[in-house]
Amino acid sequence: MEARLRYWSKDEISSVFKAAEQADPQFKIYMLWAFYSAMRRSEILNIEWKDVITLPDGGIKIHIPISKSDKSRQIPCNKQMIDLLQSLKVSAGKEQNKIFRFSPKTIQRRIDEVRKICGVPDIRLHDLRTLNITSSLISGVDPKTLTGITGHADLQMIQKHYSVVVNEELVKASDRSGNYIESILT
Repeated sequence: MEARLRYWSKDEISSVFKAAEQADPQFKIYMLWAFYSAMRRSEILNIEWKDVITLPDGGIKIHIPISKSDKSRQIPCNKQMIDLLQSLKVSAGKEQNKIFRFSPKTIQRRIDEVRKICGVPDIRLHDLRTLNITSSLISGVDPKTLTGITGHADLQMIQKHYSVVVNEELVKASDRSGNYIESILT
């Protein structure tokens, strides 16, 4: 089965997150986490507070004991992820182990609700992982480094599934550059 590759526009991204806020502010945080982390849904739903590792330099990593590729890995948290963790910690109950308290069924209901509110019918939650990976590649992150963050089994998976979108973006960038140069010359 061929992977579905679709890169959301900035307007669609904005619309989706506004709709998520309207549907359920906690779900928006979940979606932001999915976008910033590039984690799979099952990984996000299984992380517990004990998996949050504070490093000596103040940084934070998330330990994923078992991923889709049957390997453990540690995901470095960027500033945005750290901010999300801090806001979640404030609202978490003392007895709560899981960071996100959604069931897969609730997630599906929420994403259906977001689709209706924002009017973008073909969005999927997994698209946030795809957006993160393609954005990382477009911004110059080394594909080999990215496999360590995303948990892909090997470099070929990144190249096979995401290079098409990156190449499309490169063509668009080349077209923009060419159009700009042409406007200077005329």
